[in-house]
Amino acid sequence: MTSETESQSPSKDSVLIQSLYVQPDIRRGRITVYVDTTSPCKIQLSIPELGVSCDANPGKNTMPMDGFDSWTPEQPKTYELSCSAESGDGCSESCSLTFGMREFSVKEDRFFFNSRPLYVKGMDCTGIRGHAPLGDAQREEISTCFQSLKDAGFNLIRVSVSDLTSDLLTLADAIGLLVEVEFRSGAELDGIAMFRNHPSTVCWNLLAVEKPDVATVQETDPSRVCLYSDSRTGDARCVRPYRDDDPRIDVLSIAHRAPANRRSQSYCQHTGDASTLSYVTHLEVGGLALDEAGSGALDRDLLDRELNKIIPDGVKLPGRVQAIGVSNLQCLVDSIRTNGSIAGYCVSVRDAAARRDADVSEAVREITPLTALKLNQAPTRPLITIGRNNLVPREEMPVKVHFLNEDKLEGRADLSLQVVGPTNQVLWKKKRGVRLPKSGRLLWEGAIAASGSTGKHRFIVRIMQNMRCISEASVDFFVYPPVDKWDRTVNLLDPEKRWGDVCTSLVSSLEFKSPMHIIPPINNSIRAYPDNDLAQILG
Repeated sequence: MTSETESQSPSKDSVLIQSLYVQPDIRRGRITVYVDTTSPCKIQLSIPELGVSCDANPGKNTMPMDGFDSWTPEQPKTYELSCSAESGDGCSESCSLTFGMREFSVKEDRFFFNSRPLYVKGMDCTGIRGHAPLGDAQREEISTCFQSLKDAGFNLIRVSVSDLTSDLLTLADAIGLLVEVEFRSGAELDGIAMFRNHPSTVCWNLLAVEKPDVATVQETDPSRVCLYSDSRTGDARCVRPYRDDDPRIDVLSIAHRAPANRRSQSYCQHTGDASTLSYVTHLEVGGLALDEAGSGALDRDLLDRELNKIIPDGVKLPGRVQAIGVSNLQCLVDSIRTNGSIAGYCVSVRDAAARRDADVSEAVREITPLTALKLNQAPTRPLITIGRNNLVPREEMPVKVHFLNEDKLEGRADLSLQVVGPTNQVLWKKKRGVRLPKSGRLLWEGAIAASGSTGKHRFIVRIMQNMRCISEASVDFFVYPPVDKWDRTVNLLDPEKRWGDVCTSLVSSLEFKSPMHIIPPINNSIRAYPDNDLAQILG
């Protein structure tokens, strides 16, 4: 009996070829191909684009890749491997798959892609559920979303294996986005064999799996990074490609609510373990969705609270809250990128993955506003940190300028500093020569002063090299007229003696018997105040 079948890739209906698995080796310029067949047969492997072909056997085979182009986010080059098999009884079968030449690993407490350090800027897309097969409209919508994320500076997306399809990964392969595949249970590990040939797939994330079977993961696909949680110690660990050791890593989750304050920024600047890989797996931003009924109730609530003068329309509130959340995220991303201990982060929309009934369009709408991080994720830019945003005329404030240098620019450059007033007049400027530092290092530290004019001012930093501006950044600060001292007295409840100097500069004096009482925000709990003092004020 003779038969002949042809398919795009091996499937459960295959007669001879059960599986086809490619391991790229960019350093040796070759690939290792594993062919699993149902019976002994003759096998022919070929890569038509390179004009390479060879006879093979079931099991492990190697093929040269002379003159290959690597798969990179900038140029996601893929190749097609064709495999044909013929058994002794005349039965034949052929199939093909797409692969890319790339390498993703962990060393020196950093992520490395194609032997170069890579700072991971990820986006959690587990809310996008690519149920097979994707329709044309869904494919176009997801493709546009992925491209906008890449244009905004994201280089990695996280997807859930339970909702993953080859169509979704094929889009990532073509666009040039790295993919971290998340697992929730050990029963989902069969997905590794299904998606291991896609060049975009670089990491198996088993951190949420209880008692993960890491040995099975390594046996199925030893060529990718695997993150998991040790069920005995609770430590997060990392298995590197083709390695048996699993060093401990520092997995962080940051969910600071808006607006960002100095404490939140300081935490992001100093968190992480410098002695191991530190990865912010969840950098949360809040989400808010209201239907028409909900917005109507919100309108009434705003009116009852007399907040309608600030927010006249409840329908617009979700957009404003979202804008505040994105602004908060921008501050946190800037702070994290100055932290030399952090190897990368992955932004997630709170509860997006939990809304399992959401369609693709709704999931994309949740993610799209985060493309506002484009400036914050630029590979090369000066990052400005100012002491305060509100000043009085002639007041000075400290300023620090760090340099984010993922492109590894080197050599001498000119640093230009300017303060521009409300009328766009340059009020102060300084120029100096500097040597471009490593990413995250301090570039300049000093003080700038407000002018005698009130209004919005801008501090501008430009970095020039070879008469060309290679990067610039600016930050606004405001100058207000000084406040006149009030000629009345107040009573200040300040057991920790923190607010006295501030209040005395604004009123004539502090007196316990004053009818006006001020209770500063010392603590979120009322227990922070002495019972007797608080009782007298409330009485």
